Amino acid sequence: MLAALATAVTSLDIGCQQSAAPPVSTPRLVQESPIPYESPGMNNPATPAPAAYLSETPTLLATVSAFPADAMNGAILQVKLRDTTTGAALSGASIGVSGPSLATGTSDDNGFAALGPLALGSYEIRITAEGRLPVLKVSNLSAKRSVVRLDINLKTATQTLTGRVMDDAGNPLAGARLVHGTSWSMTEPDGRYVLAVDSVGSAQVRKTGFTSTTTTGGEVRLAKSARRVSFENAPFGITINTAFNALMAELTAKGWQPGNSLPDAEVRIWAAPQEITPAQLSLMQTFVQEGGKLVVMGDWGGASGYQVRIANSLLLPLGAAIEPGLLRTDANSLGQPEWLSPILSEHQITAGVRKISVLGVTGVKAMPPSRSFVSAPGGSYKVQASNDPISIASYRQVQAGMVLVLGDTSAWLDADLGRDDNLTFICNALAW
Repeated sequence: MLAALATAVTSLDIGCQQSAAPPVSTPRLVQESPIPYESPGMNNPATPAPAAYLSETPTLLATVSAFPADAMNGAILQVKLRDTTTGAALSGASIGVSGPSLATGTSDDNGFAALGPLALGSYEIRITAEGRLPVLKVSNLSAKRSVVRLDINLKTATQTLTGRVMDDAGNPLAGARLVHGTSWSMTEPDGRYVLAVDSVGSAQVRKTGFTSTTTTGGEVRLAKSARRVSFENAPFGITINTAFNALMAELTAKGWQPGNSLPDAEVRIWAAPQEITPAQLSLMQTFVQEGGKLVVMGDWGGASGYQVRIANSLLLPLGAAIEPGLLRTDANSLGQPEWLSPILSEHQITAGVRKISVLGVTGVKAMPPSRSFVSAPGGSYKVQASNDPISIASYRQVQAGMVLVLGDTSAWLDADLGRDDNLTFICNALAW
């Protein structure tokens, strides 16, 4: 325990606005009595916390960090949620934190949640609750071993946009992304959407391979557009054209326009990256926020110069991460524990896919709103056995864009692309 910890209290009242970006509010900073927290590995005696604080102390929620050592001396983020009108505590709200660490949790009966420890840096906090307008809040955690508290009010959604998104032939489009202020939504397999708003206005509608448009509700028709996919780097020291020759040929046959570092691509792929510049990082984040799809292919941390930290510098600010460990299973027919035949969830991405094979795969994480659609088979293990599903492929909506994170790269290269239904799977994923 630590004897002197600064607690920052911020009052915030944000709702969904008609503009595409959430409103900017200058928070009110109030210093309270120091509050200690228990940091792993710390044996210092603690100064007792005030009784009023103890009555509201929530259970600390675990965090996801590709580099846990960075978070050990970080900060705890406390969130107190209330109804804007009544001031009543809001329980059951979903809280997702994206930044140098990832964390997710649910508010308790007192409207409280604590997440951490989190590595120091800038974070986006996204809060959603049934019947409420989502809140997006940016907070900077700058003091080591501190507790930062945010008091946040959620507004009731006064209107709901509903309808269907279809192509110009009248076929439903699943996975179309809709955005209105801080409210994000994705269409179901039948093309239907539901989007909570608090003002009349147009929502953006985006779908890979189709022209973008806006809607105020009802039926939406999207026309097909040129599908351009850009391969941004050469994996494992192999040239892009050599590594992805078969995939690029298949994409061309399906009407895509593949290339390297295309300026007008709607899908960008980073495969087991070894380096990336600050300018490229900024470009990729803007690309996603404006409606593009970013695909990041990872691998286990020791693969041919690939660096997990580089891949996560792309992913963490967008609410996703690749783990550094290698997944294995003793229950396979391929003779090596590093070969996995993953479990495929029912999804449009896995349509027509009976089986895929991956080698040297690792786990992936994504904050809500997200979905895992491929997981390691039962009995797979990292350092120790786990009976819980380990995701190795997930996607996450980020405003009008999307991040697709895959725990393997080699499965999509020429050498292994012909195994089982690997080719069908990766083509489906890029088109989703």
